Amino acid sequence: MSNSLVIIVCGHPDLSESHQSALKFIENVYSTQGSISYVFFYAEATIIAKAPSHLDRNENSVKSCQLSHHWKALSKKYKFPLIACISAALKRGVIDDEGLADEDQSTSLKANLREGFQLEGFSFVTESINHQQKIIEFCG
Repeated sequence: MSNSLVIIVCGHPDLSESHQSALKFIENVYSTQGSISYVFFYAEATIIAKAPSHLDRNENSVKSCQLSHHWKALSKKYKFPLIACISAALKRGVIDDEGLADEDQSTSLKANLREGFQLEGFSFVTESINHQQKIIEFCG
């Protein structure tokens, strides 16, 4: 049984406080010698993993971009991965190089997964449940 925590974030970065609450919680965990296994972004939270494109500057708000930088800095500082649910991310237009390879080559799609994030299925979380890790969810 691992003592590290799994964090799940569900809220949209612009419309909820779930990201800010999770970031503060993680800082508190590390200040008390705890640790995080990974952060899993689910549902609307997956938009945080989408890199802004030069075609649509309104695609990602300033708040989303700032939060993304905070997530990446915390991930790097404490060495835990940032994982976006692949099915929820794809619904929101987030695609990585691997997903792009599966697309029809005649499309003009480009990979737009923000650096520092990776895509995984929800089964990634169920593995943590099987290993009896504690899961903390930030939604709303």
